[in-house]
Amino acid sequence: MYHKRITGQRHLVHYKQPTYRKMPLLNCKHGFVEQYLNRLYKVLLKSTRTNAKVFAVRVDLRFPDYYRAPLDGRLSNDYLHRFFRFLRLGMQDYKVKKARQGIRVQGIGFQYAWAREYGPESGKPHFHILLFFNGQSFRSVGRFDSEVDSLYTRLGEAWANALGLHVGDGGRLISFPERGQQMLLSSDDEAIAWLFCRSSYLAKVESKDFHEGYHVFGSSRLGKDRGRDTI
Repeated sequence: MYHKRITGQRHLVHYKQPTYRKMPLLNCKHGFVEQYLNRLYKVLLKSTRTNAKVFAVRVDLRFPDYYRAPLDGRLSNDYLHRFFRFLRLGMQDYKVKKARQGIRVQGIGFQYAWAREYGPESGKPHFHILLFFNGQSFRSVGRFDSEVDSLYTRLGEAWANALGLHVGDGGRLISFPERGQQMLLSSDDEAIAWLFCRSSYLAKVESKDFHEGYHVFGSSRLGKDRGRDTI
């Protein structure tokens, strides 16, 4: 069994098997971090146990080329945490507005996993996120339009608010990977395995800076985390 540690990160195990918990993984040249795969698996499991139907969404968040962080000038994970906070507020507002229209929304809570990575050119970090919504409440991301109360609009507004930009800028600063949206039943083991394989991209070693001083992977809290959401 391969048990090499990530360089400079003795608590993280370098994982290079083709499957994890009998589920296939993407073919990533430099392998994965075992702890990240485990966390991803548990969040997926929690989501499918909480909801009979789950709408999973992959979204990428990036900083504008011109953007410079205030204060110490570092693009920390605080922006990501603010994104989640604004998204929760947006979901609450969405529920209230739907109720005023006589539409009952069954659940607006969500689970998530995220990765902080760097591209080869921008010099700025970006975030890959996997979100799990109640499939009875959301079936698509829709389109970004201030006149349309879609999930796309709520995601874009949350990121714009996190950056302190005009909410209309949010739509061009988020993107959805191809085949990055999936509706699945909690009883569909094949669909769950396919989603886990696609999502294993977040747990890959490549493109992560383990020495920058910031966590590079995290998720929503699990039962025994005691408040931690990062690794």
